[in-house]
Amino acid sequence: MTQCDQVLAYLTEHGAISDTVARELFGINRLAARIWDLRRKGHKIENETVTFTTRLGRTGKYVIYRLKE
Repeated sequence: MTQCDQVLAYLTEHGAISDTVARELFGINRLAARIWDLRRKGHKIENETVTFTTRLGRTGKYVIYRLKE
């Protein structure tokens, strides 16, 4: 099973995936590249950027990818 297959299966079953999940479950370090591959194959995937603040007051961002219905 390719990394794209793993991501697509996870998206189908769970609805969303982030970099952290992809790295921990599948060892995928470049999720955005696999999402790009899936989009090129015709899959409709949207992304949401989430901004967060740490306890130290620093801000960060991460992306959640979802299959578009």
